[in-house]
Amino acid sequence: YVDNAKAHVALLGGHTGGVTQVQFTPDGLYLLSGARRDGRIIAWDVRNTCQPVAEYVRSSPTNQRIGFDLSRDGSHLFTGS
Repeated sequence: YVDNAKAHVALLGGHTGGVTQVQFTPDGLYLLSGARRDGRIIAWDVRNTCQPVAEYVRSSPTNQRIGFDLSRDGSHLFTGS
């Protein structure tokens, strides 16, 4: 989204369920996303949003959302449901 253009800049696809959380890394270079019924947390390089740069997998057999957070320095990813 660009404020003066009112159009999408990029559309990120890849989750099998509805996205429930997104978060930027502390350096602002990556966007992480999590979704219902999808055991992956996907990391996107916001400078090149065509493909995910990493996927972090965990068990997600229910419709509960995956919650996650990053440490202040971005070196650790924490997840729970």
